[in-house]
Amino acid sequence: MPQLDPSTYVSQLFWLIVTFGVLYYVLSKIILPRIAEALENRQAHINHDLERATTLQDEATGVKDAYEAELTQARAKAQQEIAAMKERAAQEAAAQQEQVSARLDADLEAAEQRIAAARQQALGNVAEIATQLTESAVERLSGIKANTADVNTAVNEAARN
Repeated sequence: MPQLDPSTYVSQLFWLIVTFGVLYYVLSKIILPRIAEALENRQAHINHDLERATTLQDEATGVKDAYEAELTQARAKAQQEIAAMKERAAQEAAAQQEQVSARLDADLEAAEQRIAAARQQALGNVAEIATQLTESAVERLSGIKANTADVNTAVNEAARN
């Protein structure tokens, strides 16, 4: 094997040093700086993305807080409107109840007047019927035709007692 020949050791060591020197130079001056730059760019991009994510998260939190505040205001306004509508409905119901009550009172008054008129008419009819019955009874029992004015007076006196 030629690599193990001691006469070629010096040339092998020379080329080994030259090869490693060139490789070291290429790696240290060209490749590693590019890799380091790529890593730095990547880290900067990651840091920028993290900062942007933090900013967006803060904005989202602000939007959420604003939404919740607006939602709370909307709920409070809705509660006020509901209370106002309940109040209006209660007032309208009270007004309608008053109208119905007034109409029922008027109907009751009219009914009472009709009942009083009917009672008067019935009492008048009772007095007339009582007079007719009395005249008829007197005539049948005694055979004498009774005077209508006398019978009316007697019926009215009996009705008062």
